[in-house]
Amino acid sequence: MAASYREQWDDLRRRYRLAIVGFLLFPLIPVVGWALQGRPGGSRILLAFALGSMLLTVIASFRAGFFRCPRCREWFFLDGPYRNSFTRKCLRCGLPKWADQG
Repeated sequence: MAASYREQWDDLRRRYRLAIVGFLLFPLIPVVGWALQGRPGGSRILLAFALGSMLLTVIASFRAGFFRCPRCREWFFLDGPYRNSFTRKCLRCGLPKWADQG
């Protein structure tokens, strides 16, 4: 077992960042729509942009929510039917979030 969990925590940070980027793209949908107004194919581009940002947010959020604990390899945020996306420690083994060693 690895002495440091830095690589796994970096992966969780990337998942969080992707979800945030996708979420922050939502306010740009009307701006993109306004910029593409009256252009040929503009509605298709707007639809692709809107669906892409939604898909990015949903997929990245699910990936972050189903992150495996670096120590016990179980779901970090899930314990049976119980889920806590804001927990500061693994719901199975109690490893603190962002801990370097376990």
